[in-house]
Amino acid sequence: MDKSVAECTEDASLSDVYDLIQDCEHGYVVVLDSSTHRVPIGVVTEHSICHQVVARGRNPKSLNAGNVMNSRIRRVTESTGIEACEGISATANSEPILVTDEKRQFTGVVDHARLFDAICSVKRRLADPSAEFSSLVPSRTAARVEIPAFGWVS
Repeated sequence: MDKSVAECTEDASLSDVYDLIQDCEHGYVVVLDSSTHRVPIGVVTEHSICHQVVARGRNPKSLNAGNVMNSRIRRVTESTGIEACEGISATANSEPILVTDEKRQFTGVVDHARLFDAICSVKRRLADPSAEFSSLVPSRTAARVEIPAFGWVS
């Protein structure tokens, strides 16, 4: 999970949001409901800004983050297992996968490439469980005395 993500509230001006997008390495800004609650409600990209301004002909000076955000976001909790993320990763394409804590507060984003690598790693381990299991089993030593009710006792 990457915790260094640009974020703003839905009332942030469009010019401020655009500046955040230009300054961040991800190319998007996560929109939160408020600074207090920190629940993610959408994502703003240059594409979502252009869609509102160019395609819909809206005045950029009257827009804020809430007007241009994409509210169809993918969320997982910090405790979500890698196996459960496989379906999310396949359908999310380049959209960020937002991570929240148990209180639904935003904590970071998951990188698709790293998530894909983690899923593949889990699949490899599941395909060959003997390699991992053999390291957990202690080596056996021969018992010295046999007790009929309990078997061999050393």
